[in-house]
Amino acid sequence: MSNPLVVMLSRIASVYFENNEYIIRLNVADPNAIAYGIYNIYRESKGYNELHIHTNPNFSSLQQMHASGMIDGYFSGYDIKNHFDNLNVWFLARYSDTHDDYKPEVYDHLHESLDYLLQNTENPTDDYWMTVKYHLEQLKGVLDGYNLAVKKADRFELFDIFFYNSMGDMLDIVELYNDPETRWFKLKNITREERNIQWKTRTKCSGLVKFLQDSDDIYVSQVAWFTYGALTRVMKYFDIPLTDEFIKNKQISFSSYPGFLFSFDDFYVTQPQKLAIFETTFTNYNEDLYQYMTSNTLFDWIRIITTIRMIETGSQFQEIFKRENSGTYNNQWVIVDYKLLDQKEAGAELLPGTVYVCEQLPGEYVYTEDWTSVVNEEHFFGSFNLPIIEDTIAMSKTIENMEENDDVMWGSPYECCRANIFREYQEEITDMDKMKWMMRYNDYENEQESFDEKKNAYDPGASIAARYDLRDPTLWGSSAVAFGNLDSKITSKSMIETGSFYVQAGPTHDDQPVADFDEMEQKGYLLPAQGVLRVWDFDWEEFVPQSN
Repeated sequence: MSNPLVVMLSRIASVYFENNEYIIRLNVADPNAIAYGIYNIYRESKGYNELHIHTNPNFSSLQQMHASGMIDGYFSGYDIKNHFDNLNVWFLARYSDTHDDYKPEVYDHLHESLDYLLQNTENPTDDYWMTVKYHLEQLKGVLDGYNLAVKKADRFELFDIFFYNSMGDMLDIVELYNDPETRWFKLKNITREERNIQWKTRTKCSGLVKFLQDSDDIYVSQVAWFTYGALTRVMKYFDIPLTDEFIKNKQISFSSYPGFLFSFDDFYVTQPQKLAIFETTFTNYNEDLYQYMTSNTLFDWIRIITTIRMIETGSQFQEIFKRENSGTYNNQWVIVDYKLLDQKEAGAELLPGTVYVCEQLPGEYVYTEDWTSVVNEEHFFGSFNLPIIEDTIAMSKTIENMEENDDVMWGSPYECCRANIFREYQEEITDMDKMKWMMRYNDYENEQESFDEKKNAYDPGASIAARYDLRDPTLWGSSAVAFGNLDSKITSKSMIETGSFYVQAGPTHDDQPVADFDEMEQKGYLLPAQGVLRVWDFDWEEFVPQSN
């Protein structure tokens, strides 16, 4: 649980532009500077740090973006290097068929994608590319701040910080250049449980939209899943009031990592448009679509932050997000518009457009549907690493893969274990405490949906908040890994007003033992975790953006 005796430290800095260069001054929060930031070091007491950044609209948009990135990079310092190192060890061990280093083709793809980004933002041709240019400038700011914080030998080039922010896209880029004959979903000589963990470690998260019609509220939540070595978490609030007319969201709160411009989970709350946005990752089994994963596109992380800045409604999401589609980091996106919740009559159904779902595959195959009518009927929408739009299901060959492997428990968009768990318990969610319970749920020893009939065993990975580390290696073999639920986030109608959300850091321990990394390493688990806490015993906290 949280330890109130641990000292909570705060760092403060402001950024200025003097003598044709950006300057950071510490221990001052100057509203007349280009930007100022507050970095609350809560990791020992809450399991995460907090970053609050404010920029000054009297300066140009490019200056505001650069200064905001500079604060993030400076405060993050060696957390960026540790996180990057941890992820690279994990990626090479789990995803690359070379294991020692990425293939030259992977590096070429990244370099070409960065070149494409630089070329198209040199002289932006429209509002979209101008917004992309702003985020490139923010990335350059992260680079400048990071290089100020670390010793010379550890400094990065622009390519390094671009690579670092592209780790979500790397899940597919690495696979693109693996041997086509040995892609994980085509292997015939691996066990079912090894196939499952190959799939799960490439997909991430559980999500839930819960409509409480009687109390006129919507709870929106996402549970991040990934390697436990990625628990270098930062909850961020970017108050960047760009004056451009095409920038629709000035304030964004999100769960993130040191030096990331995007969430990576992903979970976002925006102002003034009052949107809650999250995703869960799914797999594209259609290798015919690999031809569209080219380097003359924009990676997911750039497109999502550009989209979020530019949209007012969920119906606009697809149009902007599908531009320059890289086909990498394919996700099911869920967009909830709280403006429409405010407009409906008390006790009435949700207005059309309140809940949108958008699903990405490579190329032009990005599908969207207004899911509000379903939420009105069922009072919830669950997301669990499988597509739900019929066009996506067909194009991704999700059903074919499920049938080939005879694996309804994990592969069915309609009857997989987590779909059934959400369906079974969502009616019990009548208040925030019950929502918190749902999003940390893992009572696998007593949950029938967690029982794997083919394995004749209860699976701690088969729940809303997965704990693959609790699999018995003598039973589950190499599919027992230090992977699962990293945290849970929830927002609501009242919280969206301030950009706030609840968060609980670390793997669930409501009905399971507290995660202890020393114990996992003793079991022989791969756990690259430089700079990461060892024991995860934290309560729910509220992340509230600081206005000053």
